[in-house]
Amino acid sequence: MTDLEREIAGRLQAARDAGERPKGLLFHGTCESFEDALKGGPYDGVLWTADSPVIAQQYIPSSGSSVLVHRPMDYELKDRVRPNPDSWWNGLAKRISGLECREVELDAYGRAKSWIVPDGWPTYGDCVRHVEEVLGYRTDRGGYEIRQQLVDGRFEDRPAGWQVEGWLYVALSDGLRFKDLRRSSEGDLMDLEYHDVEGFETAASEGWDGVIINDFAQADGHGNVGHVSWGLLPKGLEKAEWIRLPAVRRPLESGHFTPDVEAWLSEAVRGQSIASAP
Repeated sequence: MTDLEREIAGRLQAARDAGERPKGLLFHGTCESFEDALKGGPYDGVLWTADSPVIAQQYIPSSGSSVLVHRPMDYELKDRVRPNPDSWWNGLAKRISGLECREVELDAYGRAKSWIVPDGWPTYGDCVRHVEEVLGYRTDRGGYEIRQQLVDGRFEDRPAGWQVEGWLYVALSDGLRFKDLRRSSEGDLMDLEYHDVEGFETAASEGWDGVIINDFAQADGHGNVGHVSWGLLPKGLEKAEWIRLPAVRRPLESGHFTPDVEAWLSEAVRGQSIASAP
């Protein structure tokens, strides 16, 4: 274990024992794995962090993307899936059966008007059962929001509850000087402070390591949740040293810690105990 990991583990351990939010630490959640050093965003040149892993991990997306698919009407469930080229249901029928309709002719609108159905070609009902019983989705407002992941240039469907694997970066805030640009004690959705690019540039020219603003995170089941963000400017990014641990998006009700942080801390503490054993 490095000195940085040991110091971060110690602060996390102290906070967990006291039942408090970790102190003196900055957290950045992302699904990007940076090959080199962390860097600011293209819009404002700032790397945004939080003082809570729970908040930081709200910025890890649940899935790479999703597609909203309308559920067929009940009277259509016995019908064989139409091989319309752009139909998600046609793609699913091919994936679950390993078959494909032949000699498909399209009309002027690009829809199938005639085709040969192979034996075993699924019905809409077969596909709906796969979506609900195999993938685990439930209909919402007459459709399904199917989670997807980009693999080798194409989107692949993932089961309900699947989450993209992301990262939580952690750094010490020791010695970093932040300019407080908050306009009030709470954020205002009608006047978002992360758009204050001119203020960030001014702070950077004045030699600050970072800026503090009121911010909002999109939390599942809670909508926009206000919190404070610490943004690292180029000077601060040069000073900051990071550790990285695997993480996924977690519910806001996780308390001061998430299962990802707990798992890393338990392993770190166990490693220290083994290293210090006689």
